[in-house]
Amino acid sequence: MNVILPEKQRINKRRAMNYIIVLIICIIAIGIAIYQFFADEKLEVILGLVKSENEKIEKLKSEFDGIFKNKIVYIDNYQGNSKITPDEELTYTEYQREEKVDNNYDLNINIPKINIDNNLAKRYNEEIKQIFQTPVENILQTENRNIIYSVNYIANVEKNILSVVILSTFKEGNSAQRTIVKTYNYNLSTNQEVSLSEFMNLKELDKNTVEHSIKKEIQKAQEQTDKLRELGYNIFYRDISDNMYKTENTKEFFMYNGNLYLIYAYGNNNSTSEMDLVIL
Repeated sequence: MNVILPEKQRINKRRAMNYIIVLIICIIAIGIAIYQFFADEKLEVILGLVKSENEKIEKLKSEFDGIFKNKIVYIDNYQGNSKITPDEELTYTEYQREEKVDNNYDLNINIPKINIDNNLAKRYNEEIKQIFQTPVENILQTENRNIIYSVNYIANVEKNILSVVILSTFKEGNSAQRTIVKTYNYNLSTNQEVSLSEFMNLKELDKNTVEHSIKKEIQKAQEQTDKLRELGYNIFYRDISDNMYKTENTKEFFMYNGNLYLIYAYGNNNSTSEMDLVIL
């Protein structure tokens, strides 16, 4: 049997239901507002961290040339290794020459030696001499070439890994300047060469993350290059699809103060000073 409520009771019931609906809507709206507030706060924090990290990376890039102080830096303590010359550091300046002869050459040469009694270290030293010292001997035997040649390095020990990074610039007459960068990474515990994948593992970086960072940096550099080429400048062209940008093909890299540096020095194989630096 259906009970028919008086009109006043029906109105009061509808009014109560409306109040409840309005209250629920208000609660939902407040919840959304609170969520949005904290979401915005979180987003602002994330954006702030990203901006801070980008500023840090750009600062490290701008300071890159300044790290080559021709010495070794011990960021961490290391386990002892047999040295070739006991009284010298693990890496020291073996060949140094600073000399200027007008209209002939201007030399500022600091060539390091890896002071470890091991076949791998000896192979590194032979390569260093061949790449960086042989040109000095050739320059000294010629005349009127108007050459400016510099070689500087930095070495550091971190995570029981010795890294040696050598940067040289070579300019003859009106020709383009050439910049060469070579890196040597030696595990002091195993007496073996250190691969990029080992550094990536130390930094807990996966291949996709690293290659995304490489691609982003190269694309940015190429966009700037394209603008200069449109203006008529003859600038080195980067091909982002080149396999050289794959991690397994990246040749020059090292770790310094907790940061992983990947160096694409195009002057290693071409007559150019163009270079891209990826820091992770």
